[in-house]
Amino acid sequence: MEQNRLVLENVGKTFRNQQVLEAINCEFESGKIYGIVGENGCGKTVLLKILSGLMKASTGHVFYNGKILKDEIDFLPSLGVIIENPGFFDELSGFDNLKILASFQKKINDKEITNS
Repeated sequence: MEQNRLVLENVGKTFRNQQVLEAINCEFESGKIYGIVGENGCGKTVLLKILSGLMKASTGHVFYNGKILKDEIDFLPSLGVIIENPGFFDELSGFDNLKILASFQKKINDKEITNS
Protein backbone atom coordinates (compact mmCIF):
# COMPACT_ATOMS: atom_id res chain seq x y z
CA MET A 1 0.00 0.00 0.00
CA GLU A 2 1.34 3.45 -0.94
CA GLN A 3 2.22 5.74 1.94
CA ASN A 4 0.76 9.21 1.36
CA ARG A 5 2.88 12.12 2.54
CA LEU A 6 2.06 15.76 3.08
CA VAL A 7 5.18 17.93 3.39
CA LEU A 8 5.40 21.64 4.24
CA GLU A 9 8.56 23.44 3.20
CA ASN A 10 9.09 27.00 4.47
CA VAL A 11 5.35 27.71 4.42
CA GLY A 12 4.43 31.26 5.36
CA LYS A 13 1.35 33.45 5.10
CA THR A 14 1.11 37.22 5.16
CA PHE A 15 -2.04 39.35 5.09
CA ARG A 16 -1.23 42.92 4.03
CA ASN A 17 1.80 43.65 6.25
CA GLN A 18 0.89 41.14 9.00
CA GLN A 19 2.87 37.88 8.94
CA VAL A 20 0.70 35.10 10.37
CA LEU A 21 2.87 32.06 9.56
CA GLU A 22 6.63 32.01 9.04
CA ALA A 23 8.82 29.20 7.70
CA ILE A 24 6.68 26.23 8.76
CA ASN A 25 8.44 22.94 8.00
CA CYS A 26 6.85 19.61 8.86
CA GLU A 27 5.73 16.29 7.44
CA PHE A 28 2.52 14.31 7.88
CA GLU A 29 2.14 10.62 7.01
CA SER A 30 -1.07 8.75 6.34
CA GLY A 31 -2.33 6.49 9.09
CA LYS A 32 -1.25 8.83 11.88
CA ILE A 33 -3.20 11.40 13.87
CA TYR A 34 -1.79 14.88 14.38
CA GLY A 35 -2.90 17.82 16.48
CA ILE A 36 -2.18 21.49 15.92
CA VAL A 37 -2.02 23.40 19.18
CA GLY A 38 -1.50 27.08 19.90
CA GLU A 39 -2.91 30.25 21.36
CA ASN A 40 -5.80 32.15 19.79
CA GLY A 41 -4.66 34.10 16.75
CA CYS A 42 -1.41 32.19 16.22
CA GLY A 43 -2.39 30.91 12.74
CA LYS A 44 -3.83 27.41 13.33
CA THR A 45 -6.89 28.03 11.17
CA VAL A 46 -4.78 29.70 8.46
CA LEU A 47 -2.49 26.66 8.43
CA LEU A 48 -5.46 24.28 8.13
CA LYS A 49 -6.86 26.33 5.26
CA ILE A 50 -3.50 26.12 3.49
CA LEU A 51 -3.25 22.36 4.12
CA SER A 52 -6.77 21.80 2.79
CA GLY A 53 -6.16 23.85 -0.36
CA LEU A 54 -8.65 26.55 0.58
CA MET A 55 -5.86 29.14 0.76
CA LYS A 56 -2.48 29.48 -0.96
CA ALA A 57 0.66 30.05 1.09
CA SER A 58 2.43 33.38 0.55
CA THR A 59 5.81 31.65 0.73
CA GLY A 60 7.03 28.07 0.54
CA HIS A 61 5.16 25.03 -0.73
CA VAL A 62 2.89 22.24 0.42
CA PHE A 63 3.67 18.93 -1.30
CA TYR A 64 1.32 15.95 -1.50
CA ASN A 65 3.17 12.88 -2.75
CA GLY A 66 5.63 15.17 -4.49
CA LYS A 67 3.02 17.38 -6.19
CA ILE A 68 2.69 21.04 -5.21
CA LEU A 69 -0.69 21.90 -3.71
CA LYS A 70 -2.40 24.82 -5.49
CA ASP A 71 0.03 24.53 -8.46
CA GLU A 72 -0.12 20.90 -9.60
CA ILE A 73 -3.21 19.81 -7.63
CA ASP A 74 -6.02 22.00 -6.26
CA PHE A 75 -7.16 19.90 -3.29
CA LEU A 76 -5.97 16.84 -1.44
CA PRO A 77 -7.81 13.68 -2.51
CA SER A 78 -10.30 12.18 -0.05
CA LEU A 79 -10.14 15.23 2.20
CA GLY A 80 -12.96 16.29 4.46
CA VAL A 81 -12.56 19.39 6.56
CA ILE A 82 -14.78 21.60 8.68
CA ILE A 83 -13.10 24.84 9.67
CA GLU A 84 -14.79 27.05 12.25
CA ASN A 85 -18.55 26.42 11.85
CA PRO A 86 -20.02 23.20 10.46
CA GLY A 87 -22.50 23.63 7.65
CA PHE A 88 -25.09 21.04 8.62
CA PHE A 89 -28.76 21.32 7.72
CA ASP A 90 -30.58 21.52 11.07
CA GLU A 91 -33.83 20.22 9.61
CA LEU A 92 -32.16 16.98 8.39
CA SER A 93 -31.01 13.95 10.34
CA GLY A 94 -27.33 13.15 10.77
CA PHE A 95 -27.72 10.35 8.20
CA ASP A 96 -29.28 12.70 5.65
CA ASN A 97 -26.56 15.31 6.18
CA LEU A 98 -23.88 12.64 5.62
CA LYS A 99 -25.74 11.31 2.57
CA ILE A 100 -25.67 14.78 0.96
CA LEU A 101 -21.96 15.16 1.68
CA ALA A 102 -21.23 11.66 0.36
CA SER A 103 -23.13 12.37 -2.86
CA PHE A 104 -20.54 14.99 -3.90
CA GLN A 105 -17.81 12.41 -4.48
CA LYS A 106 -19.94 9.26 -4.76
CA LYS A 107 -17.45 7.27 -2.67
CA ILE A 108 -19.76 5.92 0.02
CA ASN A 109 -23.24 4.40 -0.05
CA ASP A 110 -26.11 4.32 2.46
CA LYS A 111 -24.95 1.03 4.02
CA GLU A 112 -21.44 2.39 4.59
CA ILE A 113 -22.84 5.60 6.13
CA THR A 114 -24.96 3.52 8.53
CA ASN A 115 -22.00 1.32 9.54
CA SER A 116 -19.58 4.23 10.07
